[in-house]
Amino acid sequence: EWEKRWSWSFDGYLPVFETARRLQITLVALNVDSEDLGLVELGGFPNLPRERLQRYISDPQGFADFARKRSYKTYVDYVIS
Repeated sequence: EWEKRWSWSFDGYLPVFETARRLQITLVALNVDSEDLGLVELGGFPNLPRERLQRYISDPQGFADFARKRSYKTYVDYVIS
């Protein structure tokens, strides 16, 4: 499913996967479902059904507090630009 889910080549990640396998390092995927991402891109968090939003943000107040920090804005600006 790599080609369906990702827009970049698997070849760039292959050395990471091979090294992890050789060294018996567990890899953890940290991403959202592309379907959920599409909904948020179209309408922000309000566009995501509540039960799906809770999968990503289990503590809305804690997330809101964190998102107000200057360091978070700097990170978001860097990632999006």
